[in-house]
Amino acid sequence: MPATGRKMTATREEILILLASANMSQGKAAEILHVNARTFRRWIAGRPPMPETAWELLQIKIKTNIIEERNNIGLQHKGKD
Repeated sequence: MPATGRKMTATREEILILLASANMSQGKAAEILHVNARTFRRWIAGRPPMPETAWELLQIKIKTNIIEERNNIGLQHKGKD
């Protein structure tokens, strides 16, 4: 936590970069966070900023999804040997 006592959250650019790196739409991100797509769009616009917990959860879910996809690809290739 910063010295000011305020929690930090993601900037618009950080959110969009994360989504682009995962090839994920805003709608899909809203879905995996269990929020309305309109709420997610508002967070991106900074009105209100995305809660820190939502930002952390989005990062975890995206990273977990990427790992699962890589593991599934590896399993598919093993089955073809």
